[in-house]
Amino acid sequence: MQNQFYVPVTPVSFPIRMSHELHEEFSRISNETRINKSVLVRTAIERLIKDIDDSGAKQVINSFCEV
Repeated sequence: MQNQFYVPVTPVSFPIRMSHELHEEFSRISNETRINKSVLVRTAIERLIKDIDDSGAKQVINSFCEV
């Protein structure tokens, strides 16, 4: 009989570079909502990936340009 072990996947971390202004807004939202910055970033990335999967990269990027 073989033993099976559960090996959890280690989360990946990487630095994110952003402007000072964006960091100020990001910190403000995190503080006001009391949502951890990691959760905010993860949620934003997941939403962006879903938008790209649903609408296509070209359309999503074009929507950024419209703003």
